[in-house]
Amino acid sequence: MYTVDMEIEAELAQTIAQEVSRSTHHNINFFDTSGHCIASTDPSRIGSFHEAAFLAANRRVTVEVDDSKQYIGARNGINVPVSFQGQVVAVIGITGRKQDVKPFGDVLRRMTEILLQENFERTTRFDKSMTMANLVTLLLTDQSDPSMLSYLSSALNVDLAQDHICLVAAFDGKDHSYQDRASLLNDMNAFLERQASGSFFSLRPQTATFFIPLASIGSGQDSILQLADRLAVPLSHHVKSFFIGISDPFHPGDQAEGQAEGFPAAYQTAFLQASMAADSASRRMTGTYLTFDSLDIDILLRSSKEEDRRVFLSHVLGDMTDEEIRQASDLFLTYTACNGSIIRTARELFLHKNTVQNRLNKITDLTGYNPRDLKDHTVLALAFAIQRAYGYTGN
Repeated sequence: MYTVDMEIEAELAQTIAQEVSRSTHHNINFFDTSGHCIASTDPSRIGSFHEAAFLAANRRVTVEVDDSKQYIGARNGINVPVSFQGQVVAVIGITGRKQDVKPFGDVLRRMTEILLQENFERTTRFDKSMTMANLVTLLLTDQSDPSMLSYLSSALNVDLAQDHICLVAAFDGKDHSYQDRASLLNDMNAFLERQASGSFFSLRPQTATFFIPLASIGSGQDSILQLADRLAVPLSHHVKSFFIGISDPFHPGDQAEGQAEGFPAAYQTAFLQASMAADSASRRMTGTYLTFDSLDIDILLRSSKEEDRRVFLSHVLGDMTDEEIRQASDLFLTYTACNGSIIRTARELFLHKNTVQNRLNKITDLTGYNPRDLKDHTVLALAFAIQRAYGYTGN
């Protein structure tokens, strides 16, 4: 972050000199407050001392140079002091006949100050993003430092003891350049400042993790889902496909009661819940977001082994083709939703009730499990759930 005694980096100064030169069509020199040239469109000037620039910085006035008024190291032109946060931080000079370049004085100063301000804001946003990323990382590690948690949260002005929710957006970030990533960071910062103050987040190549204080959005389920809907808008400008998982609301503890060391456990649990919900949303493909509260068998499936799932599916659905699995799964889900009613199932699927019965019989013939039998129904429900979640093919 800039301070009143800041030193402007030569790379930034050179960028500003080139930007201003393109607008004025004159050579531009950028001086520090000691009068030394740190950037110029004329490389031979870099490193030289310029008395007129030194005077402009110290007297806080524009210093003109012409044949009648010469200064050490100076060439004809004008030298304009540039202020930032109320103090002169540099001098920008334009080379040429005084009468030709003098009209550019105010424009020159204003352009330079705008470029400095833009760079300051960009740097500040980057610093804030880095601080938020460090805070998220520290909260999600097994061994965190309470004093560092306190320092980072204080720097961001966030209250870790408040009730929060965690949102995890899972997406494919492999094709995004750093510029796209920086733009996404800026948009996320702007969104949270408008919609959920006191929030913090971290952006990684394939996920974005958000911790949102409930006080900023309301604790009701509708408020949380509305936030997820709104969050999807800026995300969609940068990422083609993504899924958002939402944790249960959680209470980290009361820092005043010395429970700060327990904060990470609460945040880690919420992160795991949101990650699980995002993963399940990507497998179900039924919507942009999913809450952990809505999960059921998904929780069990995530803890099962890949080999065990395949053996189980081979045992139950192994004799079926992809098309047979699709038809059987659609029928089974509707039949289950209708609580085993043949008539209601037929109505929902626009089929004759005899067709429904025949297709239920076909499931029994292909799998050896009868959907009408409660014990067999449980086995089939698990098999179709695994198939939908992991996309296993038939046979």
